[in-house]
Parts: sequence; structure tokens; C-alpha cells
Amino acid sequence: MKTNHSENSLNTKICTIIIYSLWLLLAVVILGTFFLWSKTNSLIYVISGTLLVIGLLINIRCFKKVKSNN
Repeated sequence: MKTNHSENSLNTKICTIIIYSLWLLLAVVILGTFFLWSKTNSLIYVISGTLLVIGLLINIRCFKKVKSNN
């Protein structure tokens, strides 16, 4: 049996929405981290922001792989 995978499948659309929302969240985290660090001068915001950015970049990479496999 052959399965018909269309170019605009539901999985592709969902992955695209997730990737764009992760890029938006990445921008918000970077700006928020910089804003909080500049207001408080606390290193904990830089550390937590760096960990969040690394996690978001890993998630974006994983979802791009999932999207390319569809």
C-alpha cells in the first residue's frame, strides 16, 4: 500500500506554526533577559536566559528535522 503525503499536510503546518512560535519566544526571551539583567544587574537572569535560549534552539532544530521528515 502506498500512502499519499501531500506537501501541505497537517503535520507540516503544525511544525511550521511551532517553529515560528519558538522563534518569537526566542526573541522575547532574549529581550526579556537583557531587560531584567540591565534593571537588576543580577547574573542569575543571564544564566537562566542563556539556558532558555539553548533549550529553544535545540527545540527549533528538532522540529525542523521533524518537518523535513514529513
